[in-house]
Amino acid sequence: MTIRSEPFLWIHLGGIIMFPVMLGITLIGLGVGDRYSYWVELPLLIAIAVFPILLMQLYRPFNIFSVLFLSLQPKSLTENQRKILTLFQRKQQKVVNLLATASMLCNLGLLYYFFPGIIGLANLFPQQRILGLAIASVAFLGSNLFFQIPLSAFQVLLTNESDFAQTKQCTPQEIASNFTTPGLKVSTIPWLTTSTVEAKKTN
Repeated sequence: MTIRSEPFLWIHLGGIIMFPVMLGITLIGLGVGDRYSYWVELPLLIAIAVFPILLMQLYRPFNIFSVLFLSLQPKSLTENQRKILTLFQRKQQKVVNLLATASMLCNLGLLYYFFPGIIGLANLFPQQRILGLAIASVAFLGSNLFFQIPLSAFQVLLTNESDFAQTKQCTPQEIASNFTTPGLKVSTIPWLTTSTVEAKKTN
């Protein structure tokens, strides 16, 4: 098995299609109600929707071996899957995360400045600014997530196979403590089954 044959990487790379959708919803949310103050709203949006994803990726990267509300148990991962997780902890990944965050901050500023352009759609909602900020916060959190994780997956897919062969695999204990693993933990996800033989050999 090679890195590029790992379906979870491609699934999370494909999550980038949700990025523009979430940005659009953010734009609509920013158009709801009368804005309070630039100096109040932008820091609030950054605190809720930008920094949590950055901190997660820097200190406990998202465990890509999860889909929707299910995630593979650490002990069920194959040796190659555990190596893939190690790649998400490289320093170059963290640099990419920081650059991606800077890009998202620029996007937020542009969205905040240009939101009157979609005021017609925003008028479909009750004109309560707190509602608009809630919509914008959740949507921009989602857009940040669907930008950072696909970008990290893309970086891993670019890894040279010879470098991958020399990568040390994470232990189940390290996965549990060093990665953010959402959802219900299961031993297998039937429609995404990678042979479990290798996993059994490494436990």
